[in-house]
Amino acid sequence: MSWSPLYKNSTHLYGTTSLEILKVIYRIQYWCEGK
Repeated sequence: MSWSPLYKNSTHLYGTTSLEILKVIYRIQYWCEGK
């Protein structure tokens, strides 16, 4: 992930914490539906 610093800088404006939580929830739902 070479774009990690850029991603963190851009998402910090929107709220990194919220996006991380949403990402985790989305991933969990995806795994649950996948299996």
